[in-house]
Amino acid sequence: PFAMRDLPVRVWIFSPTCRTDEENYGPIRRWIYAPKSSGGLGVDPGEECMFETWDEAKIAEIIEVAKRVTSYLKRKNREMMHQFIWTDDFGSDEKVSRRSEALKALAQRGRHYYLSILPCIVQKTVSLHPAVRSQCSWIACFRPLSSQEAHSFCTEWGNVHPKGVAGLQDLLYQVTSTPHSFLLIDLSTSPPTLYR
Repeated sequence: PFAMRDLPVRVWIFSPTCRTDEENYGPIRRWIYAPKSSGGLGVDPGEECMFETWDEAKIAEIIEVAKRVTSYLKRKNREMMHQFIWTDDFGSDEKVSRRSEALKALAQRGRHYYLSILPCIVQKTVSLHPAVRSQCSWIACFRPLSSQEAHSFCTEWGNVHPKGVAGLQDLLYQVTSTPHSFLLIDLSTSPPTLYR
């Protein structure tokens, strides 16, 4: 959060545990509502920014407001407002990860309004709709729990490795062989950059 201290920023969080997981979400909540003079975002405490359920209407509203704010700032030649939607723990809910029209719209059109998904966490890459996966800028893959999951991930993203699917699969197993390790792929570079 501190890297964004001087930027005009808005954050919304959608996670079933955003109110009960104080260890992880407590510091984020305090940052969102803390005054800007204290390094926070300065959001009015009366404005709700954290949601325990996936709300298609709220996401659509956020997209529409972001569209209007971006249009206004461009007309006034002012600095753009960076806006983030944090999604977590919806990967097992197919209504969200596979069939949410709001999530697809956010992935496909959000960047035009300086609105990003940060992060979109799922247990399996195939849990996310292809329209969402195709718009990723970064991917972090932890140790796959099955060879089928590793093969699925490497088949989809094999083009990022010079040796294709086999090269990515070898690298994935090598990088994730120790606990808590992961492979990070920056898809915004050309060619994509692989970080271990």
